[in-house]
Amino acid sequence: MKHASALVCALLAASVVGAADLPRCEKSLKVAQLPEADYPPLDHMVEGTVLVEFTVDVGGQVSDATIVETSNRRLNDEALRQIGRMRFTPPQQACRHQMPLKFQLK
Repeated sequence: MKHASALVCALLAASVVGAADLPRCEKSLKVAQLPEADYPPLDHMVEGTVLVEFTVDVGGQVSDATIVETSNRRLNDEALRQIGRMRFTPPQQACRHQMPLKFQLK
C-alpha cells in the first residue's frame, strides 16, 4: 500500500503545471483590450517602470502576475491591477509573458 500512495502522489505532482513550467508566449502576442488609465492618485506623484510577468491563458485572460523588476515599489500594486485588466489575443496554449508598464505624469 505504501508504494501505491507514492505512485498516486507522483502522478498528481506530474499533472500539475505551474506557471514556471509554461512556455514563453510567441512574439506575435498582442494586447486585444487595453484598460483606460484610471489609476488613482498616489500619495506622492511618482514616475517609473514596472516589469511584470504573467500567464496568458487560451482565452486571452491574464493570471499569476508577478513583479520582475521595478523602479519604484509604490507603483507595483497598480501595475498588477492594470495587467490583470488587460486581455490578449488568445494564444494556441497558455504561456508566460513579460511586459513593462511605464508610469508617467502628464
